[in-house]
Amino acid sequence: RLTQEAEEKGVVRQIDVKFRRKDGTEIDCLISSTVKRAADGSVIGYQGIVHDITERKRAQERENKARLQFLNALAHEVRNPLTPMLSSAGMLRELLGTDQDTVQGKLLNNMISGAEILKARVDDFLDVAAFQAGTFRLDLSVLDPRQALEEICDFMRPEATRRQQPLLLEVPRKLPAIMADRRRFRQVVENLLLNAMKFSPEGSPITIRAKSQGKWVVFEVEDRGEGISAEEQKRLFQPYFRTEHDRQRFHGLGIGLALSKQIVEAHGGRIWVKSQVGGGSTFSFSLPGTLETRSEQPSRQETA
Repeated sequence: RLTQEAEEKGVVRQIDVKFRRKDGTEIDCLISSTVKRAADGSVIGYQGIVHDITERKRAQERENKARLQFLNALAHEVRNPLTPMLSSAGMLRELLGTDQDTVQGKLLNNMISGAEILKARVDDFLDVAAFQAGTFRLDLSVLDPRQALEEICDFMRPEATRRQQPLLLEVPRKLPAIMADRRRFRQVVENLLLNAMKFSPEGSPITIRAKSQGKWVVFEVEDRGEGISAEEQKRLFQPYFRTEHDRQRFHGLGIGLALSKQIVEAHGGRIWVKSQVGGGSTFSFSLPGTLETRSEQPSRQETA
C-alpha cells in the first residue's frame, strides 16, 4: 500500500525487489513508478526510480528481532509464576471435590479462570509479535475437519452448558481433508466460538458448519446475537479494535480476530463476517482442501 507522501508525488506502484551485484552480494531495493503527464493531463510515459533500502531493511530486522526477544523474555517471566499457581489451584480444586459450589469453590474457580486467561493473553501477544517479526511458523499436517470440529465442540460444551447455549454442529458426511496446523486451526475456531458465546443471549443456539466449495473447505460460526454494524465490520479484523458495545461490557485487548485472520491467511485462506444489527453474525473462514477425502461417517448434531 502506498504512503500518503508517495501518492502526493504521483507514485502509482512500489515494489520491493532484490538485486545481485557483480560480486555476488544482494541488496534490497524499492522501485517506485511515477506517471509523466502532458500539459493537458494525458499520460505520456512512466518513470521508475530505484532506492537502495538495504540498511533500512536490516534496521527493521534488528528492531523486530529485539522486540521479539524482549516479548519472549517478558512472557517467560509471566509464565513462570503462573505455572505453579495453576497447578496448586487445580490440586486444591480436586480436594474440594463436590464442594465447588461453595463460596470458596467459586472463588477458586475464578482464580483459575483468571490465570488461564492471562496465560492465553501472553500467548496471543507472542503470536502477534511473531507475525510482525516474520518468524511465525505453521506445523502442517493432514487434518480431518469433521473430527477436529467434534473435538472442539466436546471441549467447549461445558462452557456452552453453563451459558445455556446449545452448540449445533452441521458437517456433511464427506468432506475433503485440509492441510493445516492442528493447534492453530483449533485456536481460530475456539476464538470464534468464544466470541459467539460472549455476544449471544442465554439460551441462544450457536451453529458450527463446514462445507466444501471447489478447492476450499469453508467453516462457519453463526450466532443469533446483537449483530455488528457495517461501519464496525470494516475494522473488525484490525489489531486492538473493539466495538463500542464490546468496550462497554467486556474486558479484552481486541487481538483475537486479528490473530485469527493472520493464522488463516498464513494457511492460504481468508476470513470474513456477515452481520447486521439485531440479526446475529456469521464468521466464516476458508482453508484449501486436499485431494484426500475423509469424514466418511455421518455428521453429528452437537447439542450442549
